[in-house]
Amino acid sequence: MSDMPQNTTPPRELTEAELWEQQEHAEDLTDRESEETHLREERSSSFTSAAMTLVRAVWHLIKRPRTAGRRVVDFFASAGRWLAYGAWLLAEVAINADGMALDMFRPNTKISPAILRVPLERMNSLEVTVFATSITLTPGTLVLAIDRGSATLTMTLDGVAVSGDDGFLLVHSVYAEDLDAVRDELETMMNKVLRASRGKAYEPHRLEVTAA
Repeated sequence: MSDMPQNTTPPRELTEAELWEQQEHAEDLTDRESEETHLREERSSSFTSAAMTLVRAVWHLIKRPRTAGRRVVDFFASAGRWLAYGAWLLAEVAINADGMALDMFRPNTKISPAILRVPLERMNSLEVTVFATSITLTPGTLVLAIDRGSATLTMTLDGVAVSGDDGFLLVHSVYAEDLDAVRDELETMMNKVLRASRGKAYEPHRLEVTAA
């Protein structure tokens, strides 16, 4: 019985274009993983800052020169607003984290990074701190710098005079292809911070975000 003929055809060698495509895909995955790791580290380091900000908010209420009864009412009202904001922020963090994780495995990624200039109009130091911390905690955005401008403006919140000034944040956004969508998200976050901070004195603000 004769031996069956064996297929000795050597495997096809990859073309230069195919090798280049494979290498580019591997580098792209590595870059995405590095960026995601960096954002996770930044968010982790910001949780302590967020906790300190909430402590400052409570202390700001307690030291107001008001009657004991009014102080207690204001404390619980403000605590409720801040707790509601914290719950909303945690939901946003979870939603955006899932979106970024799924995007890493899409063949056509939506990543389009850019640095944006976000103005700070008549916001006190507490509001700026909470706003900037919230941006950094949210996957896909990171505050690179804070410019508080000239501390010459004052405003009255609920009968108490506090300092405020113009300035801006430099924000790195991973998904900045649709600038209007990014602006709407940041505007929503800012207004929720202002509502939690000011209560009845809150007035909606409009953001004008531009590329830096």
